[in-house]
Amino acid sequence: MTLNEMIKRLLGFLQPERRRVALVIVLGVAAALLESVGLYLFMPLVNAVATGSGALGALPIPVLQGLAASLTNQMQIAVFIGLILGCILLKNVVMYFCTVTWFDMQSRVVHDIRTRLFRQVLYSGADYAADSEQANVISTLASETWRVGDSVITISKFIVAAITCAIFTVLLFIISWQMTVFAVALMGVAAVIMLMMTRRAQKVGLMVMESNHQFAKRIWEAFGSVRTIRAYGREETEIAAFAKRSADIRHAGLHQEKLWAIPGRFGEVSATVVVATLIVFAGDLAGGVAPLVAFLAVLYRMQAPLREALGTRVHLMSAKATVEKVVAQLQATETPVLVNGVKPWSGLKQAIVFENVSFRYKPDEALVLQDVSLAIPAGKTTAIVGISGSGKSTLMDLIMRFRDPVEGRVLVDGDDLRDLDLAQWRQHLALMSQEVFLFDQSVRDNIRYGRLDATDADLRHAADVAYATGFIEQLPLGWDTPVGERGARLSGGQRQRIALARAVLRDPALLLLDEATNALDSFSERAFQESLAAFQKGRTLVVVAHRLSTVENADQIVMMEAGRIIETGDFHSLIARNGRFAHMYEAQRLSSWQA
Repeated sequence: MTLNEMIKRLLGFLQPERRRVALVIVLGVAAALLESVGLYLFMPLVNAVATGSGALGALPIPVLQGLAASLTNQMQIAVFIGLILGCILLKNVVMYFCTVTWFDMQSRVVHDIRTRLFRQVLYSGADYAADSEQANVISTLASETWRVGDSVITISKFIVAAITCAIFTVLLFIISWQMTVFAVALMGVAAVIMLMMTRRAQKVGLMVMESNHQFAKRIWEAFGSVRTIRAYGREETEIAAFAKRSADIRHAGLHQEKLWAIPGRFGEVSATVVVATLIVFAGDLAGGVAPLVAFLAVLYRMQAPLREALGTRVHLMSAKATVEKVVAQLQATETPVLVNGVKPWSGLKQAIVFENVSFRYKPDEALVLQDVSLAIPAGKTTAIVGISGSGKSTLMDLIMRFRDPVEGRVLVDGDDLRDLDLAQWRQHLALMSQEVFLFDQSVRDNIRYGRLDATDADLRHAADVAYATGFIEQLPLGWDTPVGERGARLSGGQRQRIALARAVLRDPALLLLDEATNALDSFSERAFQESLAAFQKGRTLVVVAHRLSTVENADQIVMMEAGRIIETGDFHSLIARNGRFAHMYEAQRLSSWQA
């Protein structure tokens, strides 16, 4: 991305805020004009002091000349001092509102980018746990968007600063065009020198962005694996790794601050050099003491907007990598991975059919499902079993349409699942997976997440089905007990039962249980199975189970191995066949008996 392309992107982010941009420009121009008028009015005051007459003398503006003629000498000076103070006061009031508008505009731009990216990430269909780095997305949302917003405001500030410099330059030409030409030549040389000094801004900006990304990744990994770190006694190793990432950020940030500091410091020094040179070599070009003083005052006041304008390039180049990263994230999630269908869907009437389905996660990876054909009848329980890595959970992902097959079709009552309205399809589904996620909220809120309009009676019924009511009411605050981050204040079995209650509360037509009872003890699991038997009437269940004893009552059992279906039938027919399922069942039974 070139600098011009980057600026176009940033201006695109400003498009929804064009009214505020216009307001900022108007306020900036008004402030520059007020300051210019105030500085210009210094000339007659300086002339009166320099001549010792106490009179302002001839004024170039007719309105000011008429005003001065109606006043005594003392009144002239008093009135003009009042006008100068009024201009400066009004200029600062205008700049206050300009600054507030700038911040409001920046926060709005950042909010829009952040919300757009968050929305696109949720709707894109990409699995950021498997396909991307979660820390990368979080870092972009939390910090990089602010830097993009800062860059957007930098452009608007550049516009105001450039207009201010133009107004001041016109005023300098009015005072003395000869000195103005001389000063512009000197400042041009200074600008070239400063650009040469800050040409490493882009490289340093990339260092800062990469350091922030690695730092966020280190934090994410460490906090997500605290138990493993403690178990292996690697606290000091992780602290050392954290300290290194933190030091990398500090050094990269220091380099960036050094570059950002150059325009201000160098600008002030160069302005002083320009003023001194004008006094020594070009002072007689002004045509008197008053014009010289006014010229130097305007030139001095001009250094702030000039510094702002010259520093824009440094800021933008240092933020280039960040802007590219945010734009890349927006583009990557802009087009949904899964194209939504248009056919309405209200419930399963016949069956879900896998028709020669194959799937791989990435084009260069091996197939995890190979030519799978399977019918899941409506209103029945289908159990999917097999060793780890056989493709069971991938089948569940395809039913939920988290992903689409690379070959074959998934048919719902004869319609391709890709043709159905995705929101309506999932509205009638509930998934309980082996990786339980609970929000850092109360037990009540976590269960109600299944159906936001559920009553307390609905919540209790769902908890009864999941065999969770008893332990919930024994918690310190009962249903209002906070569960902690990811349910850290609960045991594994308690977390699983709350997640089960959440799935049951959704009152789904199709309930998917992916190792849903693997953290329950035998008594709780048996109680859950009994409750589920009453709940499932009229519903379709798809159950992924590791313990084969839990699927004895399933209408259909599907045995998978290496991404293929190797056996299908009910429990008794599979045992009688004495195949892979029967051998695995016998091995588990003996293992359980010996334990």
